[in-house]
Amino acid sequence: MRGFPFVRGTILCLALFYPNATTDLNSLQDMLRQKLWTKRDAYNAAYYLTVPMIDAFKRDDTDLIRRYAAYFRRFANQGIDADVKFPVEAQYNYFVSRYLVLSAAKSGCTKRTRSLASHIEKRLERGLMSPAWLWSMPDFPNMFARAEWKLANKTITPAYMRAFFDEELFSFAVAADLKIVMQMCGSAPSRTTLRAVALGQQVFLSEGKYDGKKWQLQPGVWHDHPDFAYAGNPNLGPDLKKITVRGIGWDSGHFSRVPSFVKSLMCASEEGSAARSEFDRILDGIAASFMTDVYVAPSSDFKAVRLKNYMTGDNGVYRYSYGTVGKAGGYGPYAMSNSFNTGWWSLLGEAVSAAYQAQRASQPLPENALALYLGPVVTDKKAPLAAHPYLMNYIGGELFRIGLQAANDLSQHKRSCP
Repeated sequence: MRGFPFVRGTILCLALFYPNATTDLNSLQDMLRQKLWTKRDAYNAAYYLTVPMIDAFKRDDTDLIRRYAAYFRRFANQGIDADVKFPVEAQYNYFVSRYLVLSAAKSGCTKRTRSLASHIEKRLERGLMSPAWLWSMPDFPNMFARAEWKLANKTITPAYMRAFFDEELFSFAVAADLKIVMQMCGSAPSRTTLRAVALGQQVFLSEGKYDGKKWQLQPGVWHDHPDFAYAGNPNLGPDLKKITVRGIGWDSGHFSRVPSFVKSLMCASEEGSAARSEFDRILDGIAASFMTDVYVAPSSDFKAVRLKNYMTGDNGVYRYSYGTVGKAGGYGPYAMSNSFNTGWWSLLGEAVSAAYQAQRASQPLPENALALYLGPVVTDKKAPLAAHPYLMNYIGGELFRIGLQAANDLSQHKRSCP
């Protein structure tokens, strides 16, 4: 599984000791004046700025919407830097496509909307049609061939060879957003875009599994991947043995973006269709899994929200001795908890409202919560450490509070399209 860059590291410990040290810099408005479509910043900018953007449109915050518009105008004039690899560009493209959907829904389809949508569609097509890696296998001709191979091979060993991962899921969601925008603009998406939408819908409709009301995407498919191979160990320690958990779910950090992908695919489905209804049911199932198996409410001994590491409620070790955490390092119990604070879970709507209200009531965060959210220490060897000065001091800073407030707002709304 490719790197998931939690914004963490020793420099972030500044937030523990100097929680207001860069408040004047940790400003969403200031960040939107920066060039963030770079190798250094593109992933983390998209990861941390998308939820506040969605909230700005939901609240009709005209000043903040104007700032996002100015940011994307500058991006449209330059395009993403040439050294940004497609897995990162795919996430950034989703940041852009979410803006296009929200902007077109609010203000109608403009010349700028059409132009930027066309540009993102061309970038998406380039990524989709490029050779597609798959660990030890020879490259596939393109992403479609790889995805179709995964769908066709249900019993492959190792199982993780057929797992759908970030660059595919982001691409499906971008394609869905482009379909929505282009329909608003009265134009036709390309055949490649429509093919990606259809394939994304097929993945979620055929690869999920219900357990009562709860829903999991490809449960167990990651169990034999090296990142998950120690999940049966309850705690970190030296010389752990591999203990796999056969039915284990996704890690809750990566999965935090999945509700947004599902919503994009839902809104790209015909209104009133069986597919749209089923995607809505999937979102209900994810919310049920999250609130029942993953979310841990504040308590007397830990007065802030925690998340279990895996969507099935397992809470063992993740990424033991991973390249970014060093020998015998890794993610111990509840180490995925900071993904809650970025706000992506709030896109599940009212079903998670109580969780975000509980976290808001926990402010200011106690020291043990800060320590949990800051760890483990990572490097940029595989997963890019956030190097932007506004993100280095994220935990407990202004952007942290903005994101949490946005999530609290969004979680109080019923789900709707776009």
